Amino acid sequence: MAGKRERNILIGVGLVGLIGAGLIAPSRARENAETPGYDVLDRLDGGVVVRRYGARLVAETDCPSGDDRDRAFRRLAGYIFGGNRDGGGNASKIAMTVPVEVGPAATNAPQRMRFFLPANLTRASAPTPDNPNVRIVEAEPETVAVYRFSGSARGDAAAKMRAKLLDVLAQSPWAPDGDPVLYLYDAPWVPLPLRRNEIAVRVKPR
Repeated sequence: MAGKRERNILIGVGLVGLIGAGLIAPSRARENAETPGYDVLDRLDGGVVVRRYGARLVAETDCPSGDDRDRAFRRLAGYIFGGNRDGGGNASKIAMTVPVEVGPAATNAPQRMRFFLPANLTRASAPTPDNPNVRIVEAEPETVAVYRFSGSARGDAAAKMRAKLLDVLAQSPWAPDGDPVLYLYDAPWVPLPLRRNEIAVRVKPR
């Protein structure tokens, strides 16, 4: 027991040191990244917020199962880091934005991952992906209810947050209008306690 306790202390000290050195700085990365704009329409019990998003351009790819999430992330990252061609046949880098959308959340159904592209890109100006499994589409305007949490966004953890969000909506003026999805604000290598996640579902007035 003493050895395990000492290892945990060393891990904690090391993590604090990395944060202090700036080697792990998820909050700074979030601050520097563009996020889609939205209007807050309502604030519900339990920290649930109802937002209205406008149309957004996204790069998306399929995740046949939750185990493929890391592979899907690398596929989309490859697109924005130069795996693309513009109208002149040239590759270009695209700024990373947050959040990354994954859904549906906490189900066994095939999932889809989305990167929201910078607002200065349009469907006509966005470069074409080299990978045929990456699609550029325009997400329609939508109203969503969102609950923020930290830690893991997989398996039982995602299922628990999904249930919490739906329980709050059941007692509110807003009805779910689709399957919940996850909004992930940090890269996969950021330690779980430091991650910002959100569970979100499209809603409509009752």
